Amino acid sequence: FFERVYSDRKLKLGEIARAAVKLLNAVGVVPAVSNDERCCGHDLLWAGDVVGFEELARHNIEMIKKSGAKVVVFTCAECFRTFELDYRRVFDGNLDLKFMHISEFLRDKNVPLRRGGGGEEVVTFHDPCGLRQLGVYDAPRDVIMRVPGVKLVEMEHSRELATCCGVSGFLTCDTAAKLMQAERLKEAKRAGASKLVVACPKCLIHLCLLYTSPSPRD
Repeated sequence: FFERVYSDRKLKLGEIARAAVKLLNAVGVVPAVSNDERCCGHDLLWAGDVVGFEELARHNIEMIKKSGAKVVVFTCAECFRTFELDYRRVFDGNLDLKFMHISEFLRDKNVPLRRGGGGEEVVTFHDPCGLRQLGVYDAPRDVIMRVPGVKLVEMEHSRELATCCGVSGFLTCDTAAKLMQAERLKEAKRAGASKLVVACPKCLIHLCLLYTSPSPRD
C-alpha cells in the first residue's frame, strides 16, 4: 500500500518484510507468514474508530493463533507497540503470545550481518515513538553495532529524549511537522552521521518525503 502511494519517491518498503524473513532464515527460523494478515489498526484507533480497531485486532489474533505461532516478531515499531499495549487491552491481558521487535529477537542470535562498501560508515539511530513507549532502546543499537565497519553515534535528542518524526497516523502532515522533521535531519548531520537508521516505516516515509522534497532546505 505504502509503496503504491509513494511510488514517485521510490521507497521500497516491501523490502523491509523480505529482509526480515531473510534475517530470520539466517538464524534457522522459518516464520509463519499469512496472506490473511492485515494492518495492526494503529491509525484506526488513533482516529477514534475503536469498534473497527477491535474487530481488526480480533481478526489478527485469530489468524496468529491458527498459525500455531507463540512469538510474533515485528519490523514496525508502531505495530509492536499497538500489539503489546492496545491488543492486550482488547483481550484483557489474556494473550498467550510474546511480542518482540526484530532487534530484540536478533540481538542474542549469531546472525551474519554485513554491508556493502569499504571503510568506516558513521550512522545514527532515530528512536521511534513505538519503541520509546515500550522502553526499547538498547536492542536496535546492539544490532547496528554488530555490523562490520559501522560506527554508531548519538544525536542530541536520543533514547527517551528523542523527538518525533512529526506525524502520528498521518493526521498532522503540516508545516509544524515539517519543521520537526527538518530539525531531526539536521541533528543527524550535526552528529556526523552519513545515514539515519529508523525502525518504523512511517518515520522512513515522513523523513524521506522531506529529504527528497523539491523545496529549499539547509
